[in-house]
Amino acid sequence: MKTNTEEFSYVKPCHVIERDLNSNENGAADLSQEQKIQIKVPDNLKLQNMVIEVTGEGKQLFKTYYASQIKVQLVEAYGELKVTDKVENKPLPRVYVKVFAQKKGGSTSQPFFFKDGYTDIRGKFDYA
Repeated sequence: MKTNTEEFSYVKPCHVIERDLNSNENGAADLSQEQKIQIKVPDNLKLQNMVIEVTGEGKQLFKTYYASQIKVQLVEAYGELKVTDKVENKPLPRVYVKVFAQKKGGSTSQPFFFKDGYTDIRGKFDYA
């Protein structure tokens, strides 16, 4: 999905927020300085995965947003990962994990499927 977000330009959005970025607080345009604006995600969408589209002046940008409430910790020395709830830090059992590997030698080799399975009652998965 990360690589094909442009295909979503044909999908009707469920929510639209419009902002005029060509003027400052006084209404006068100041295009000589870089502008930054922060737009909050509406409460009803905060826990939803979504594709965010930003358009303006003939440019179009797509970003994926995953409303994940999990934290993943790697323990490389033991070939283990632990999945916990991001807020309460509780272990999450029965989380599906898919592991890909890449041969030593850097970026010239393609990643390949290595192992998959579910986290145990402690939220842990042995990937080695």
